Amino acid sequence: MEENNRMARRFEQLLSAPVKVKMKLKQAKLYPRIILSSNATNKFIEIVRPFIHPTMEYKVEQNIAHHLNQRICKKLIKEYGKKPTKVIAKETGLTLSETYVIAYRLGLTKKNRIYTIS
Repeated sequence: MEENNRMARRFEQLLSAPVKVKMKLKQAKLYPRIILSSNATNKFIEIVRPFIHPTMEYKVEQNIAHHLNQRICKKLIKEYGKKPTKVIAKETGLTLSETYVIAYRLGLTKKNRIYTIS
């Protein structure tokens, strides 16, 4: 746990964004897991992208729409920011947290509203 906390603090310094260590239950054992915030993830990907082999590019792809149900994507694109996020989450069957993350990755946050699906 100590090593993970040290690594998280170092990532925070390098990326200037929040990084946490959380415990994950796997096969009846708890393991520490480093969790990068969305901003930290974006910065980390910027740094490592030039070194990623083309066959592994999909692992750092930021556009996640092709991984999601198109009905959910279209609903988020149409209603995110116009309807309470809790309502959208309930209507799509997502958790509130999932809804925020997907909306962010689709570029629907106020900071970056650029994404469209035809």
